[in-house]
Amino acid sequence: IVALSIAGSLFPSATVLAEGETVYPDYDESRTGSITLYKYVSNDGKTVVADGTSFSQNSDENLQGVQDATGNYRMLPEKGVEFAYFKIADFIQVNTDSTSHWYVSNLNAYYRSLLADYGIYLPAVSAGRYTVDTMTDGLSKMCEATNSTRTGETALRELVSTRGTAFPSGTNTYGKTPAENLPVGLYLVAEVNWEHS
Repeated sequence: IVALSIAGSLFPSATVLAEGETVYPDYDESRTGSITLYKYVSNDGKTVVADGTSFSQNSDENLQGVQDATGNYRMLPEKGVEFAYFKIADFIQVNTDSTSHWYVSNLNAYYRSLLADYGIYLPAVSAGRYTVDTMTDGLSKMCEATNSTRTGETALRELVSTRGTAFPSGTNTYGKTPAENLPVGLYLVAEVNWEHS
């Protein structure tokens, strides 16, 4: 698993940079966010009965709720899976007289360099501004890329595991692991003990 995740709620203060354009480059840095992951695996095609006897009724950890939401009744939570996260960018909000958009900014140099190593260059909306869709497309291309020594997905995992921060604990009995009090931003998240599966 290699994925992008957004942590935090933004409460920016405005500055005017150009006629008709208001940019919110900063936000309340005391605000934080969290990322909560669930890891489930197939139960070899056998339907898993979620009758509440072996799983918490807490909606956050309820297998029945996850099954209903995904339509997949043939999965079990996987315990002990380790994840890490690595902040790859900040956000800015840009308002004009008629529109308002969130953009990704301040792209991490290590991440940018890794993309370039695989020939992936992200098209910017303007200097240093990217859309979330552009970031998602870049991640997809990177995961599909390969060079003479390793795949792009392996390189991303290595970046997260060597430069990122591990989630405080592996997944619990319910396949759940949270990382809390994270600075607001866009994060690359990866399963770092993927060899086990």
